[in-house]
Amino acid sequence: MFKYYLYKVLHIILPTRDNDRKTNIIKIVSLVSVLGILICSVWLFGIEYQHNALRHDNKVIQGVMNEIIKNRNPESEFYDFKALYDVNPDICAWVKIPNSDINYPICQTDNNDYYLNHNFNNEKSKFGTLFFDCKNDVKSSQNLTVYGHSLKNSQMFTKIRQYAKLDYYKEHPVIQLITPEGMVEFKVFAAMVMNAEPKDDNGYLYQFMKSDFTTQREFINWIEEAYQRSIIQTPVDILPNDRILTLSTCGYEFKNQRFVVMARQVRTDKGESNNVAVEDATLNPNPRYPKKWYDTKKKEYPW
Repeated sequence: MFKYYLYKVLHIILPTRDNDRKTNIIKIVSLVSVLGILICSVWLFGIEYQHNALRHDNKVIQGVMNEIIKNRNPESEFYDFKALYDVNPDICAWVKIPNSDINYPICQTDNNDYYLNHNFNNEKSKFGTLFFDCKNDVKSSQNLTVYGHSLKNSQMFTKIRQYAKLDYYKEHPVIQLITPEGMVEFKVFAAMVMNAEPKDDNGYLYQFMKSDFTTQREFINWIEEAYQRSIIQTPVDILPNDRILTLSTCGYEFKNQRFVVMARQVRTDKGESNNVAVEDATLNPNPRYPKKWYDTKKKEYPW
């Protein structure tokens, strides 16, 4: 009986010699459509499963960090990273942007490839882990660069691309960096679209990832170019001995685009607070973009 009903169903669904050509074409188109929907559904389910797994893993490690902060000796500026080291000894710091989704560990190895496709548990993952540039000395480099993926949701460094919007900057002007030696804060002063390859900007590449500088003039020139490229204009000033934190992620307006956010360390040694006069911030009327950006937008390259 089952075989009989199965035969009847298949006869209705599948093209047969008994059907005319038009009916068989309709059946074929219908089957292809249903198959396409099934494949897309499985694919979307797989992506959502991976994002949920990432979200779960992040909550677990964030819980570990919360306990570290909670149990920290209030009379000490140090943080005990032992529980984090037990999971991954490559961890160097923790980055947090208050009132945002960015609240993650930062690792470092001797190359910039490993954590592009490994998570904090050292498992293969296309979402990767935030990591310092391998050339950085986390304790002494004048500029620390942190790389992270931009996803199709709010996780990892996706949200830093929102710094292109003035309102987002005004709500998130400060970045916190926690290391075993203590917590330091940085005031965001620039956000820019960058190219990852010189060919996309007439053979030029602004070295936003540069770690150290031989002279103060070299550093100031580097900062001035960041101001020139920044989409936002902020009231944050930079002095020759200031320390910079740079966050870099992918952008999608052209191939191999990067979106970069730069922040200056709060000068607590000079009594400076973390307050920022965000009401004085404006959009840059003419930020410098890579030539590829102008080509993509079909605009004249003015530089």
